[in-house]
Amino acid sequence: GDRAFLTVAMMIYDNASPFSPTMTLAHTVTENDGRVILTGFLDLQLSAITQGFLGEIYKVYSGNVSAHGEYFEEFPALSLLHDQGTLSFKVRPYAFGVTNIVVNIWGRDTRTNTLTADHFSAALALTINPVNQPPAFSLSPSHTSITVLEDQFTASGSPFTLSGLIATLTLGPPINASGPAG
Repeated sequence: GDRAFLTVAMMIYDNASPFSPTMTLAHTVTENDGRVILTGFLDLQLSAITQGFLGEIYKVYSGNVSAHGEYFEEFPALSLLHDQGTLSFKVRPYAFGVTNIVVNIWGRDTRTNTLTADHFSAALALTINPVNQPPAFSLSPSHTSITVLEDQFTASGSPFTLSGLIATLTLGPPINASGPAG
C-alpha cells in the first residue's frame, strides 16, 4: 500500500482567566514596630492561569514599588515568589501619618524578551500611628534630696543654681516628625 503523511500544525492559545491579582489595600503599623514583613499581601492569582499551555510556561513576573521615602528607614521592597508577593519595610522613628505604597507588576515572555499584556498596579494605603513618647528624665543619685536655706539667695534675688541635677534626659519626637501626606 501507498502511504500518505499528514502534517498538522497546532497553535495553542491560552484562553484562561485574565491576569487579575488581588492585593491588600490598607495596613496599619505603629512608628516603633521595627521591620515589617507583609507576607502574602499580594496574590498574583496564577493558579487561575493555565500553566501547561505553550507560552505561559515561559512567563516570568517582575515588580517594583514606589513610596514617599521620608516615612521609611528601610524603603519598601517587593519580593515575588510563585504566585505570592511579600512587602517589607521599616518605618523611620517618629514618623506618622498616611502614605501610599504603589505596587507595579508586569509579565515578560522570556522567549521574546517582551512585556506581555499582564500588568497590575495598585496602591496600599499605609497608616502609621505615632507612639506617645513624652520627654523623660532621671535625677542624679547625688541630688535625690535638696535643702535650700532662705539665706542662700542674695539680696538682689539671684536664683539658686544647682548643677548636675538631671542624670539622663530623653526628648520626645521632633516637631516636624511626620513625612508628607502621600
